[in-house]
Amino acid sequence: MLTAKENKMSRKIILDYSKRSDGSFVTKVSNILSSMTDNPDFPTPIPPLTAISEALGAFESALSAASEGGTSLTEIKNQKRIVVADLVRQLGLYIMYIANGDTEVLAGTGYDLAKIPGSQTLGNPGVVTIKDGISSGMLSTFVTRPEGAKSFLYQITPDPLTAESVWDSKPGNKANYTFTDLTPGKKYWIRYVAVGKEGALAYSDPYLSKFVQ
Repeated sequence: MLTAKENKMSRKIILDYSKRSDGSFVTKVSNILSSMTDNPDFPTPIPPLTAISEALGAFESALSAASEGGTSLTEIKNQKRIVVADLVRQLGLYIMYIANGDTEVLAGTGYDLAKIPGSQTLGNPGVVTIKDGISSGMLSTFVTRPEGAKSFLYQITPDPLTAESVWDSKPGNKANYTFTDLTPGKKYWIRYVAVGKEGALAYSDPYLSKFVQ
């Protein structure tokens, strides 16, 4: 839900994700690709999503190789990430041109919305930590409470994550939540939604769990 002030103001999206870890960066770009695939507001994205997907795949391969250590492999990994980041920035500029400040359109792209100057700050939940629960069919989760969060919605949906996925949502006030009655042997996508003043919402990226025990 958007406040009246947010609806009246021209919104922008964040284009720079350089401060994210490599793993978090991969998750963010993957979420952008998922959100933009078959998005009716952007029928012909520029640059094409295939170009970003290929660059992301090359970065993930380089990231895996760099895990073995070595200066040269790390440098290759870093260069591959720069390529992806540049494509994500180009796509973001195209999105803002087409959206023309429409908050609802921008919110459906997978990019984080930039803060409105002088507005009530509501930070995005960070990385969702997912661990096995104390019993079978449980997953314990946690985030760092973002600035301005009054409460949360804890959301979960079975793997694979698609545009048609339905999120099961539970409300609560704590920055940790345990999902129960899950199917052992399945994977689930989990995200947190921070709820601020006047119903303002901020979404974390979705994170994939391990197989449920």
